[in-house]
Amino acid sequence: MFHSAVEGDHLNQRLMVLGYIVMRVAMVLRWWRVYRESPEFRKVSRAEILWTLIARVCWTVIAFTRLPLAAVIVVIGTLELLLPVLAQGTVGHPPP
Repeated sequence: MFHSAVEGDHLNQRLMVLGYIVMRVAMVLRWWRVYRESPEFRKVSRAEILWTLIARVCWTVIAFTRLPLAAVIVVIGTLELLLPVLAQGTVGHPPP
C-alpha cells in the first residue's frame, strides 16, 4: 500500500480494503443470523446490516477511484465510528 505513495502515485489501498471487506462479511453474516433467529431483534440487525454494507460500498469506491483521499477517509472513518449510533440508536439495542 505505501509503496505506491513512495513512488509518488495515488495511495493504493485496494488490498487493505479487500481484507477489510472480508472481515465485515463475517459481521454481516452474524447479523443475518440474528435477523433470522431472533424476531425481537430484527429491526436492529437489519439496520446493522444496512449501515455496514453502505460503509463497505463507500470504502470500495474510494479504493478503486482517485477521490481526494484525506477528506474521504475522514468522512468514511466518521461513518464507521457512527455505525452503532446510526443502526442501534434509531431501532433499539442489540441482543446481549
